[in-house]
Amino acid sequence: MKKKKENLTGYLFILPAIILFLFFVLIPVIAMVCLGFTKYNLFSAPQWTGFSNFAKIFTDGRLWTVTKNTIFLAFFSVILNIVVGLFLALLIANKRSPVFNYLVRLFYFFPLIVAPVYIAVIWSNILSADGGLLNYYIQKIGFEAVGWLTDRKVALKTIIGIEVWRLTGFAMLTFIAGIKNISKDYFEAASLDGAGVVQTAFYITIPQLTPTILLNLIMYVITELKTFDIPMLMTKGEPMDGTRTIAMYIYETAFQKQDMGYACAISLFFVVGIMILTCVQFITSNRWVHYD
Repeated sequence: MKKKKENLTGYLFILPAIILFLFFVLIPVIAMVCLGFTKYNLFSAPQWTGFSNFAKIFTDGRLWTVTKNTIFLAFFSVILNIVVGLFLALLIANKRSPVFNYLVRLFYFFPLIVAPVYIAVIWSNILSADGGLLNYYIQKIGFEAVGWLTDRKVALKTIIGIEVWRLTGFAMLTFIAGIKNISKDYFEAASLDGAGVVQTAFYITIPQLTPTILLNLIMYVITELKTFDIPMLMTKGEPMDGTRTIAMYIYETAFQKQDMGYACAISLFFVVGIMILTCVQFITSNRWVHYD
């Protein structure tokens, strides 16, 4: 009887989480899959169309354009976030100044807790082609103003830079935590053998941080592939779809064009693609991740 009461208490504690999961994850996913086979515009009953929405995916040139944008953004953002975060963590680990360490943590983690809306407004004003703070000083020293958000060749790279600045704090903190969990015996042995800072980093610290690198890799890949807020708020996908991502295209298709069926079909392909990519990361991690 006592065990049943304990089990009942446990179920009651997790009941809110189960309800939230059902209504905000499981049911929407099932609805997405079902609606992907229909023509639905939010105001009329869904009409079954079979696989026509999925066939349309392979002939939608605009979708492949935004897919390329998303892959480009995710690839460079993930690499830069991990590399910069790791560098900052190593820098803090090798600096004995508490004030320096505190300031670096504050400077790079603060953007992570600031709402993307504020970040977008601030950077839009700094990078504006007309009257932006950065272009003002560029012109002051004799150079032409740069279309940071209006030049198709530059805009997506600008978004990547902002994404790295905004999100690298997470990688930095996880790497700092990982470094603190490495046994000091390794560092003492390396010191006795005459290893320098760079040798210690490459032969001891980084190999011991591979589980943390895997964590960041998975988290950042998922986060960057579904990037929406910053490009939406700063460029609205312009110029000429140069900064439009898959998430933005799904939103536009569903709520502006009111083609919910096609948006659900794209979403399903998108989710499956992310799941496959995550599985590949886990499977291949056995070759380079060390859990010693």
